[in-house]
Amino acid sequence: MYATGNTTPIIMIATPISFFRSSDATIGKRLHAAIVRDDRISNLILLRLRARDLDSDSGLMGSGFSLLSLLGSRPIFSIPTRLHALSQIGEATTKFVVWLYFAEKQRKMTLIQRRVPSSLPQIFGFAKRSFNSSKFPIEALNSSSSPSLTHGIHVFHCPDGVGIVAKLSDCIASRGGNILNADVFVPENKNVFYSRSVFIFDPVKWPRDQMDEDFFKLAKMFNAMKSVVRVPDLDPKYKIAVLASKQEHCLVDLLHGWQDGRLPVDITRVISNHDRAPNTHVIRFLERHGIPYHYLCSSKENKREDEILELVQDTDFLVLARYMQVFSGSFLRSYGKDIINIHHGLLPSFKGGNPSKQAFDAGVKLIGSTSHFVTEELDTGPIIEQMVESVSHRDNLRIFVQKSEDVEKRCLAKAIRSYCELRVLPYEENRTVVF
Repeated sequence: MYATGNTTPIIMIATPISFFRSSDATIGKRLHAAIVRDDRISNLILLRLRARDLDSDSGLMGSGFSLLSLLGSRPIFSIPTRLHALSQIGEATTKFVVWLYFAEKQRKMTLIQRRVPSSLPQIFGFAKRSFNSSKFPIEALNSSSSPSLTHGIHVFHCPDGVGIVAKLSDCIASRGGNILNADVFVPENKNVFYSRSVFIFDPVKWPRDQMDEDFFKLAKMFNAMKSVVRVPDLDPKYKIAVLASKQEHCLVDLLHGWQDGRLPVDITRVISNHDRAPNTHVIRFLERHGIPYHYLCSSKENKREDEILELVQDTDFLVLARYMQVFSGSFLRSYGKDIINIHHGLLPSFKGGNPSKQAFDAGVKLIGSTSHFVTEELDTGPIIEQMVESVSHRDNLRIFVQKSEDVEKRCLAKAIRSYCELRVLPYEENRTVVF
């Protein structure tokens, strides 16, 4: 019996009897169609056939056992090819393989088991903690089976210990959720644990408030330094303010990225120390979309930090898109939230002003841009993202600048997306973990 549709036919678990009522040739074809879909089960079948103590004269395996040994010694044959060839030897051999196949298939489909391979590098920390197989109903694995399922993201930063992954997994599974992706980082000899999990869940069965409470209990259990959960479809977008000076290629790229939905943020305002005429592209765009533009003429003596601080109080973080002013430590402490800057140079080289000219004079063969968090010291904050572009002796300074500007836009946009998707975590004093 087959389940037919637009996909390749799948042999159903409840129908092995139809195999035994078919001709030997038909059995071979159906078996091949089944095993080619599942290499893991095919491997188990081969191991059981090899381990079985069978008399070659008994008629059960006959010359099939010899052929199995031959094919098993020839790595050029795939597992499905070996079993398909074996199934052509005789009806008894074929039916024995079919019985093994369905026994393994039935066991597999009874419960879905998730295991972490023991071969993962020690740096991921799995060797130090228990990771018991979590069991989920089959229907819970199909995100398309229920239109109410939505995605969540959780990041965790705590002292390392045994059982953290197991508890995180159980927290999600106990509410009917299913982990789609999990990243773990445990630095060597640092006794600290980082993780990021992407999962699907039913908001009806796991309300948003309950989710916060569940992860809060975990954070308290493991003395977490950071535990953040976001549900992009339910939670409000991050509110940001963009600060820019005269150069506007990064600003324009962010505005169009926001308009196209490529950036998961709401731009609440644009602040600049450069006055723009009403008929310029930026001003027309901002007016069309109802985004305020604030021109604050600044100088070294008066950076207008108090006014900027008042304008950005309702934001979640700030983006400096080629804003050519250095904030004071007092401003950073008063704002108290993250600020992402783009530097048009590959830090830690070529800090400060005019890094393209510095790179050109140095005769480098790679130029780049760096997105980093802002700290009191100029261009030394923890790095979020870096991108590079090749240059050669044929490129003049103008080409250096053009290539640099293109890299800047992509680097800044990716850093913002990574931050909003909870991929960026602080690591040590001046480093980051970026999942």
